[in-house]
Amino acid sequence: MSDLAELLRKGKPSVVEEATVLTKFHSGTDNSTFSDRFNFEAWPHLVKFFGTEEYHKWDLNLCPIVFNLTRIKTKIPHVCGLERDAIESLQNALDWRFEKTGTKMKSGEAMLLNTRGKPVTDRWVSDLLPKLANRAKNQTKYKTHLITKNEITSHELRDLLKSVMKKCKIDRDMRQLFIGHMPEDSYDKDQLLFLESFRKEYAKCARMINIFTKFTSVVNGTDDSDELKAELNQKIQEINEIKDKFVLESAAKKRDEIFAQRQQEMMNDMQKQIDRLSEKISHIDTKKLEFCCAGCSIIHDKEQCPVCGSKIKRIFEESKIR
Repeated sequence: MSDLAELLRKGKPSVVEEATVLTKFHSGTDNSTFSDRFNFEAWPHLVKFFGTEEYHKWDLNLCPIVFNLTRIKTKIPHVCGLERDAIESLQNALDWRFEKTGTKMKSGEAMLLNTRGKPVTDRWVSDLLPKLANRAKNQTKYKTHLITKNEITSHELRDLLKSVMKKCKIDRDMRQLFIGHMPEDSYDKDQLLFLESFRKEYAKCARMINIFTKFTSVVNGTDDSDELKAELNQKIQEINEIKDKFVLESAAKKRDEIFAQRQQEMMNDMQKQIDRLSEKISHIDTKKLEFCCAGCSIIHDKEQCPVCGSKIKRIFEESKIR
């Protein structure tokens, strides 16, 4: 669930794109059933459930809503459910629809329109999740022998709903009908005429699939779910860990800066010492070699004694420091 929330946050969807993702996720529909059935047939069910066509007046505390559609691919019943997040996103999309068309929503018309004012298509719905994943830089591609495929596709939404429902211990046969599959065991078709039992089962997963409103409820104290509190505490812990990591990295950076500064100071001191030594060395004057004549002991620096002419000599002195 956190991955889906992250995708919607980083993928920056439009109001129609967000409504498509959330309603498709909550309803468990495939692409064709969503675009050709849900988009055109859900409106009268919503109006009947909430009691008014004025969607701004819908009481979201009545959620969830469940209603029947027929899955195009298999022609079997598909029990669609919608929770608070999906309804709120639909309200935002309906506002955009009114701004785009200037007309109120009517039965038989599409609720969700693309930027050209046309009903969203099967292909548009199919391409949406991969597009958001690419925007969020969260898409992984893998190659087969013939084509390159996306890891994140629209089918992930149905799989996610199925997993959530299993975790929430929703009745197995009902789980199948919530995603448009035939139950493994036989089921009573009359049950589909009385949807309250499905609604009660669907409500079990409300706290998990309402990824935007559930944390708000916990923070405001209107929901005391231990599971949600634990999840919120986990998020707080993650934030604190990020803060601690930032502090440590900042401290390490500061330490490196101080170390580099001290190194520079040491280098400067060493250079000063070298300069002083060089200055002392420059005062050393190496004197020419002087010789003591072996014959007359005259001190000279010539090859031949200037007094007696002798070339026999001894070194008298090498150098002298002033």
